[in-house]
Amino acid sequence: QVVDRAELAGGARVLDVGCGRGRLLIEAAKRLKEGRAVGLDIWHAEDLSGNGPAATEANAKAEGVADRVELVDGNAMKMPFGDGSFDAVLSSLCLHNLYRREERALALAEIARVLKPGGRAVIQDFRHTGDYVKALEAAGLQVERRLVNPLLMFPPTWRVVGKKNEDWSQRPQSRRRKRRNLLCPPRSSATSFFHPA
Repeated sequence: QVVDRAELAGGARVLDVGCGRGRLLIEAAKRLKEGRAVGLDIWHAEDLSGNGPAATEANAKAEGVADRVELVDGNAMKMPFGDGSFDAVLSSLCLHNLYRREERALALAEIARVLKPGGRAVIQDFRHTGDYVKALEAAGLQVERRLVNPLLMFPPTWRVVGKKNEDWSQRPQSRRRKRRNLLCPPRSSATSFFHPA
């Protein structure tokens, strides 16, 4: 469902932040005919058993998509990509591993930065998703947040979908100033923040 919400075109360039062993990355690559699926991670073994780029490469080869997959060792808070590099950015059960709110805000600002105007960010997690909404909105994205069917995942998770406006580069200066004030929202608002579709 994360990949479905990204609404990928066959020639899209997709980024999976915290790709791990490549479940989402490979699913996205299967949807692409001429595009590219890029996985970004620092591959900490303590976060996932058998976690490492070699395992991700092996999984991509086994699924027949190695020619459409690229792996990058990098930090979500300072991504080694230019502005507007990707048609879609995906992330599942990753950003909560950044323990400080300021670190998560930096990663979300980077997600917004590397996303092309008109592109979508789809983030699924079980903690801090109210903060994710506020950070993406502060970066100028249109955002919705929904609870994933609790019968499908435990612990219950939320899916945040942000769309970057086509005219994002022309957004008002007042919104840019507001962004700096909202990147680190009060923790007390995180659990009650909800955006219907």
